[in-house]
Amino acid sequence: MDKEDMILEELRKLNAKVDTMQQNVSQLKEDVAQLKEDSEITRTGVNALIEWAEDVSNAIRFPLPKLK
Repeated sequence: MDKEDMILEELRKLNAKVDTMQQNVSQLKEDVAQLKEDSEITRTGVNALIEWAEDVSNAIRFPLPKLK
């Protein structure tokens, strides 16, 4: 192998590594997008639970009279 062939081989290896890295970055972007969506869903659920808890705590402060 002469120097040109060695350089070309190294370039092929580097290109293969770059391709792998680009695939990994694309997957990471998809994962981040999914995490954003999931966190919005979770936040909405938590906010609903907090609102419910506040409503329940108000009901406990003003209980209905017991019927005899």
